[in-house]
Amino acid sequence: MKELTLTSFKQFRSRVKARDKELEEALKEYFANGGIVRVAISSSKEWPKLIYPSKKRLQALIEEKKKQKRELLGKKATWQKRLFNANIYNVANFVKKYAEPIYWKHIFKYLIDSDYRNDANTVKLPAHLVADPRWKPMIKMFVEDIDYRKQLRLTVEESFVYKKDKKLAKYSQQLIEFRKQESKRKIKELEEKIAELDKEIKVLSTLLKWAS
Repeated sequence: MKELTLTSFKQFRSRVKARDKELEEALKEYFANGGIVRVAISSSKEWPKLIYPSKKRLQALIEEKKKQKRELLGKKATWQKRLFNANIYNVANFVKKYAEPIYWKHIFKYLIDSDYRNDANTVKLPAHLVADPRWKPMIKMFVEDIDYRKQLRLTVEESFVYKKDKKLAKYSQQLIEFRKQESKRKIKELEEKIAELDKEIKVLSTLLKWAS
């Protein structure tokens, strides 16, 4: 019986003529990922005995890959939550606004005060985002402080930033779209890594049967 260390499937095939389709496919993947095997060959017509990686080593590698997969699944869940939140952002704020007293104060003033209505229309006040902590202070100031309101209108009318688009909440919508795209990108990236780990686990599990 002769022991050999092999680093490629081509080397393995030149020494072993026996066939085992499942193990051959696993070995091709294992070698492609930089794996090394040490086998004991009694005859080229017989499938060799696996010396390295040992059963213990393979079990350890499988557990390591499974741990990595669990971590990636956790990250994927986090990004999926971010995507979900981004997807429902507008709907959630549409519903939540009704629980905000300042929203109703805005509606009341909008209906009875033409000057206020004109200011709100000019700056395109995002009153529907009043439940968002990032927007609520600004909306509250706009509704309750006429000096702030007039200054904001002046800024929107004269600032270069708003020259082409006077939509005050434009940045908010751009941010939501960015979050959606980034979340989708990260989810796809993680899914590819998880699929690769599944493939590696399958290969190692097949080799484990050989080592058993």
